[in-house]
Parts: sequence; C-alpha cells; structure tokens
Amino acid sequence: MTITLSEIAKLLEGELLGSPEIRITGVSGLDKSQGNTTDNGQIVVIANPKHLIMPIYASAIIIPENVQESLLPLLPVGEGWGEGTMPAIRVKNTRLALSLLLNLFYPQEKSTPTIHPTSIIAADAQLGRDVTIYPHVVVDKGAIIGDGAILYPFVFVGKAVQIGAETIIHSHVTIYENTIIGRGVIIHSGCVIGADGFGYVKVDEGHHKIPQVGNVIIEDEVEIGANTAIDRATLGSTIIGTGTKIDNLVQIGHNVRIGKNCILVAQVAIGGSATIEDGVIIAGKGAVSDHVVVGHHSVIGAKAGVMKDIPPKSMVSGFPARPYRDELRQKAYMERLPELFRKDVTTHHKDTKTQKVDKLIS
Repeated sequence: MTITLSEIAKLLEGELLGSPEIRITGVSGLDKSQGNTTDNGQIVVIANPKHLIMPIYASAIIIPENVQESLLPLLPVGEGWGEGTMPAIRVKNTRLALSLLLNLFYPQEKSTPTIHPTSIIAADAQLGRDVTIYPHVVVDKGAIIGDGAILYPFVFVGKAVQIGAETIIHSHVTIYENTIIGRGVIIHSGCVIGADGFGYVKVDEGHHKIPQVGNVIIEDEVEIGANTAIDRATLGSTIIGTGTKIDNLVQIGHNVRIGKNCILVAQVAIGGSATIEDGVIIAGKGAVSDHVVVGHHSVIGAKAGVMKDIPPKSMVSGFPARPYRDELRQKAYMERLPELFRKDVTTHHKDTKTQKVDKLIS
C-alpha cells in the first residue's frame, strides 16, 4: 500500500508540517534503520520528544501536538546532516496514531466463512451468518454462535453457550456451559472461561466442595489474554464489563464483578466476590482479596495486595496496599535504616567509652 502524507494527516486528524505529496509505504520503529535514507517510504511515530535528537531515517514522522516546529530534526544524509527539517504530522495522541497506522498498513487477513468437516457441531446448535469454524472445534448442545464469529482449531464451546457477533475465539480455548459472551470479544489461546469457582467448606474429614451453578458473562469489546482463567459464579454470574482488557495469565475468581474499560495486566489475581468498578487499572501481579471493592478509576501498583476496600480514584501500592505516597515514604525510611543503625551503634560505643573513663577518674 502507498498513501500520501496528506492522506495520513487527514486520517489521523493531525497537522501536516512539510510536503503533502510524500508517499508512505509502511511504519517503522526508531530502532530499525531502513537503509540510512530518508526516501524509504517509512513513517516513524515519536512518542517522546527527546528522541528527536537522534538520527531518524524515515520519510516522515508523527510527533505530539506540543512539539514546536523548530524542534523537528534535520534531514540526515549518510553520516552527516542535510538541509531542511523532516516532514511531520502533529497529533493529539501518538499511541492512537500508531494504532491507526498499523491497522492501515498491516490489516489482518480476513478468513473465508466456512465450517471445517472435522468440527463437531450439535444438531440443535445455532450458527449465524458468515461464521468460520476451523478444524476440530466442538460446539455442544444448545450453543448459539453469532454472525461473523470465528472459532479457531480445538476450541470447545459448552452447552447453551452464547457467543456474540464478530467475536474471535483463538485455538485451545475452553468455554464451559451457560457462558455468555458479547459482541466483538477476543479471547486468546489457552483461556478457560467458566470453570468451577474455588469453593469448599472445611469439615472434619477434609474439604467439602460447594457446587458452582452460576455462569460467566463477558460483555462487548472485551479482550482476554492467553492462558487466563475466569471462574463461574457459585450462584448468579461472574461479570466482565464492556471494553475491559485483560492480559495473559490472569486469575478471576467466582462472582467477581469487573466494570467497564478496566485494565488488568499479567498475573493479576482477583479473589471471589470482589468488585472492580469502572476504569480501574491493576498493574502486573497485583492482587485483590475476596469481597473487596475497588473504587472506580483507581490505580493499583505492581505486586500490590489490596486487602480492604479502597475509595474511587485512589492510587495504591505495596503489600498490604496503602496510598502510593505513603508507600514511597515508608520505602525511603527503610532505605535509611542501615545508616541510622550505624549512627546508633557509633553513639552507643562513644557512650560506653565515656562511662569507662568516668569510672577510672572516680
């Protein structure tokens, strides 16, 4: 694909600085030299203005809207510098611009709707229009697959599962019975949706299993990373809200309710019956205890352990989790402990010597 810089500026709703007729054929990264030339047809997204001091071998760049035109890099020629500045497009959001450019130049290949003969589909299962089912997929009794859905090889869809239109289920995903999945959802390989919640009662002879008879509801436009597990509810539903994005290797317990547009980074664990309100971000290896409520638009730091409710728009870190500034202050004190200990020991030795001298004099 070849497209002019002016067309890209229009797509990105950005401000064009430079020739509108420059032809762009692809997107490149800063660390990828394209033949040490500025006519290679590549465009580079510069998210951090400090990178503008580096030699950039590309036909044009994308820059944040607050970067002044006077800061644009000179055109590199070989090992020296050329005349003039590099053509650029100023945009409000460079990460969004990168996403739009990648979709433009590297569109995902669309599959041809088909049902592979090795798939096993129950007689009463309902398949929408233009559904694609790859080899060795199993669709159990009463399942409903929406229009344009794609099920990759070795997907298992349990009894009475509902999968919305345009949803993509990657290879080796297991979806237990009665799960409801919305429209435009993406579930990556190895996920298990709707397995029994971890519920037991301690009795004299061991642990008595509590039946898990609820289900999982995944709302529209959710994306779930590889090898993530979402447990079914004991009663009722475990719910993942619209637009939430979940990374790889995340564990979500039974009866958890996650709001809209949340971000859960890799290895997060959410205990049973916890509530994560809208817009919450939980960094890698963060953990939320059972029955805890995390207020909307809060941020939980990496490896933090949330043991009690936190109010909306909080920023917490550490274990147990506490306000971020308090955690930083505590770490600063801990780093000073060796110094304080040495001072204490020195003072103690001085006091001991003084006492000995006083005894000799007396």
